[in-house]
Amino acid sequence: MSYAIYRGQAIKTLNDLAHIGSHNKRSKSAYKSNPDIRLHSTPFNVHLIPCDKSYVERFYEITKEYRDEYNDRMKNIRSDRKKSFADHVNKSKSCVADEMLFTSDDLFFKKLSDEELKLWSETTLEFIYNDLGYKKEQVIHAVMHKDEKTPHIHCVVVPTGKKYDKRAGKERHTIAKNQYVLDDEHLSDLQSKYHDRLVEAGFDVKRGIKGSDIGHIPTKHLKNMTKRLDRRLEMMNDDLRTNYNALCKIMPRPKIKTIPVVLNGQVYHAIAEFIHLYKEHFEEIKYCEPMRELLEESKDSYYHASKKYEENVKEVNTYLLLNEALKEQYASLKNLIINMLQHLKMMFKKILEIGSEKEKEQVIDEIKEYYRNDFYNEQDLYDITNNTSKEKEIDYFVVREREYE
Repeated sequence: MSYAIYRGQAIKTLNDLAHIGSHNKRSKSAYKSNPDIRLHSTPFNVHLIPCDKSYVERFYEITKEYRDEYNDRMKNIRSDRKKSFADHVNKSKSCVADEMLFTSDDLFFKKLSDEELKLWSETTLEFIYNDLGYKKEQVIHAVMHKDEKTPHIHCVVVPTGKKYDKRAGKERHTIAKNQYVLDDEHLSDLQSKYHDRLVEAGFDVKRGIKGSDIGHIPTKHLKNMTKRLDRRLEMMNDDLRTNYNALCKIMPRPKIKTIPVVLNGQVYHAIAEFIHLYKEHFEEIKYCEPMRELLEESKDSYYHASKKYEENVKEVNTYLLLNEALKEQYASLKNLIINMLQHLKMMFKKILEIGSEKEKEQVIDEIKEYYRNDFYNEQDLYDITNNTSKEKEIDYFVVREREYE
């Protein structure tokens, strides 16, 4: 019997969300990291909840109220501490979205007609709405991929909600997956509910082994375990076949079926031994077969996850190299700016001594900004404002900045 499979994976950043959108919408011309994708079958994929925009654009639509609320808060934050909404969600401890995968094995889908496949997808969406608690408005995209080895559904949602903020004394918008999937125990209950929904809809599926950590076994060990199980099953089949053939040789074969057959002691004991062996092996096969199926499924999942991980590592390394180059450029540019500003210190001081009040205010605003961005230090501010009408204002500014740090 096939398993009902439901998994979830938090998406941490908008960049990750964009990559997942590219994969799910099949916007690339080739997929070297996933040889199972058959692009000639991509037109047969079913977009259960379509997404005619990029995933990131759809994310911004879903989070509009949250974004407006956040931007209003930023109006009262000093300029050097302001962050864009994108930076805020990317650096959050939570996630920007959640991707859910629903599938089973080849045997399950081979038995389904087009109508039954449609029922399976509709039942899955009912689970997302009624058991997980997501609204259709929170869904970025839901698609059934039929262009891979086994059909499966990807559903990407934004887990928006509201949370009470003690400091503000009111509820505020947030993105948090744990509002919908509380913990591992709750996840296990949800997986059971998904299985129950499929069974109620008439599908012949089993629930996966509760609490199983088989997905965490390294792929090398999974392959070895699968091979050992296959060898054990083959040995049991050979054992039964050998005993059956031996029994056939000594079993009397009457020509007329109505004549009773008299068994001698040798035949009787051979039959008894065969039955005993069959029962013993049958019990072992009942345990081995589901384990073999689960191991095969876990091995395939681990293989694809490993490929994806390798692809991500390469991409991260590329970004790290680019980041190092940008750091060097930034350091070089910062040194150039600092040198230029050191030469401008006397000019700034001269303006504070003989300039108009408006010119003095402009200088003060500029050197404050340079200080906040580490282009000037306290000594630089002292050199510029010493014995000028703005000296006390800068002294107060420096003390206040220390308190904020």
